[in-house]
Amino acid sequence: MVAAAGPASLTNPRRGRDSIPCRCRLRSARDAFSGPESRQPVIHRGTILLPVTLVALLAACTGHAAPNRPSPASSRTASMPPTATVPAAPASESPLLVSGIPGISVDAGFETEPQIHVDSATPPPTRTEVVVVRRGPGVLLQQGDLAVVDDVGRTWRSSAMYENTYYLGQAPHVFPVGTTPLALPGLVHALEGIPVGSRVLVVVPPSQGFGVSASRPQGVSAADTAVVVFDIIGGYRGDAGPQGSVVSHGGGQLPSVSWSDVHSAPHVHIPEAAPPQQRRVVTLVKGNGPALQQGNLAIVQYLAETWSGQLVGSSWDRPLPVPLPIGTGALLPGLDQGLVGVTVGSRVLIVVPPAEGLSASGAPSAGVPRSETLVFVVDVLGAYNT
Repeated sequence: MVAAAGPASLTNPRRGRDSIPCRCRLRSARDAFSGPESRQPVIHRGTILLPVTLVALLAACTGHAAPNRPSPASSRTASMPPTATVPAAPASESPLLVSGIPGISVDAGFETEPQIHVDSATPPPTRTEVVVVRRGPGVLLQQGDLAVVDDVGRTWRSSAMYENTYYLGQAPHVFPVGTTPLALPGLVHALEGIPVGSRVLVVVPPSQGFGVSASRPQGVSAADTAVVVFDIIGGYRGDAGPQGSVVSHGGGQLPSVSWSDVHSAPHVHIPEAAPPQQRRVVTLVKGNGPALQQGNLAIVQYLAETWSGQLVGSSWDRPLPVPLPIGTGALLPGLDQGLVGVTVGSRVLIVVPPAEGLSASGAPSAGVPRSETLVFVVDVLGAYNT
């Protein structure tokens, strides 16, 4: 699967590998063009990989192989603010459409499992072909944006699916557009310049796909042509920030937080006071989106410091937002529980005492004492339902 830039020390290493499994649906704030305008492609079973840079606090997000499912989900309807509603495809688009590539047709729906018909007797194309089957109303994805997509994959030769995020238990894929090596080289730049909310057909010949890939799904050969359909369900710029009303900057016996604008990193000022013994959550910017629930996959910006002022990590340094599983035990307990109930579009201050932080997680400290109180500023940009 692809690697998505991810926080390295917010997760609980006791949860295992650095991938996040879950079945998700988009719930997003308008900022950073999430919504009908942002969805992207990938190839391989439903995982989201988070590289580990600060093994202590984020370690790696947990991963479990998705179980085999007897039948796919019929649809995954996005839950979004009214201003970001994905329109249904016109009735005239519901039949299978000729894709423009001889021998293949795809239905022009969205967020329902694509129906793909291939005439295997027709020779496949000899170069990577990209066809926008349904053009979405969203912002165009650019190189370096963080994309969120659902996808299905099969070969030209066989109708058997080797990839299908529409099966129950599968997560959408999350990755930087045009910068991260995907499983198939022909997919790396396939979604650049395509708006969120689109359904995209990509056909990749062996010379840019399985013939040069380091690994192949079971039943797929190096001579196979890949056929992938993507529904682009989310997209986020590197400077994405909260969308809402400023209600606090913290302060008093808790850290205060300042920022020049919501598209730049916040600054944390630690008071000359003893840290609180209980977890504290302070809403700094109140977003109008849905509240995070247990099992959601959230797209966030974050800044993490110790109470003594040591910078632990920041997505603003990457710069890309990161995906985090919420309420599943994959994160440090205090952060995990502190994010449940936070509304999309919000910026929050979360102070995590040692008992709910490093001491509780058993994580490698990476130079941070286990007795340290941790201070997080988190922008919740979007969320996907399981």
